[in-house]
Amino acid sequence: MKMQYKSFAFDQKDMEENEDYYVVEGCFSTPDVDFGGDIVPLEAVQKSIKEHGLPVFRHQHDGSQHPLGKIVEVFYEGSKSILKAHIPKDPMFSGIIKLIKIGAYKGLSIGYMISSDKVTWKGDVRVLNEINIFEISLVDSPMNGNTDISAKRKEEEIKSMNIEEAANLSDIEAILSPKFSNKEAKTLISKITEIKQRDAEAKKQREADAKKEADEAREALRAEVKLELEAEAKAKATEVEKEVTAKKEAEAKSQQAEEAELKSLLAAIQKLK
Repeated sequence: MKMQYKSFAFDQKDMEENEDYYVVEGCFSTPDVDFGGDIVPLEAVQKSIKEHGLPVFRHQHDGSQHPLGKIVEVFYEGSKSILKAHIPKDPMFSGIIKLIKIGAYKGLSIGYMISSDKVTWKGDVRVLNEINIFEISLVDSPMNGNTDISAKRKEEEIKSMNIEEAANLSDIEAILSPKFSNKEAKTLISKITEIKQRDAEAKKQREADAKKEADEAREALRAEVKLELEAEAKAKATEVEKEVTAKKEAEAKSQQAEEAELKSLLAAIQKLK
């Protein structure tokens, strides 16, 4: 396979800068016929990104130099493939930044490889159904006039923020934005909020169920203790009653014995008379 290149034009927009880097966004592929008579279907781009990951970001396809920055996200708007890249605010890139600001660069260009068995034809137009995108470069001579690029500043307070420092959902959305599109970040935050609310409601229900179960257990224990105390009191009363009865019976027997002895003594006295 041979490395090939395809570039896309852009309309220059205002550029804002951050202390650390520029955030460059631009369309690097559309399924339109370019000046070379080729079409790259959206599905081919998506398959390449999914299977091979994010490409290297270069300047004029110059592999002998440092990368121009880092592509942090690729997303899709309709049939357009959009990249988001960070260009460090470093002296080695200051000249390039100035040229971007004056509109010297005209587009983004993809460096890719294809297999001949993955190419089909529509008349004189070559359709590249499967490609492997190795790099995307900022160039001054595009082959497709339906794309654009812009650079915009990241929020100063977000540039070094991490999840632990986030004060609200908006901060988290900003932290997630380099890895997800705005729509994906918002959807993720919404899903997290929904799950958090559902978990909170489930926790509240579990606590209510646990309290109810504990209350029922306490009531059952009270009833059991009450029954035990009542049974114990009844048994004690029965025991005391038996003791009283036995004492009364003993006293009665003793009295009967004394009376019998007295009668016997009286009888003996009568005989002596």
